[in-house]
Amino acid sequence: DGCTMAHLAASRGHGECFSCLIIHSAQLDIYTFDRHDSVMDVAKRSGKYGRIEKARKFSLL
Repeated sequence: DGCTMAHLAASRGHGECFSCLIIHSAQLDIYTFDRHDSVMDVAKRSGKYGRIEKARKFSLL
């Protein structure tokens, strides 16, 4: 289905894991094969957007 580790962390709301992936240069502009969802699309659909957006902002400091 084309999910990356970042997609999986976002879908489950694993903020620490997501932050670690970003710190180690995970790409967030990759889309899934089946639904063409970005990492943040997956977070929104699973109800974890707030937690993942907070982790993303923290990681970029």
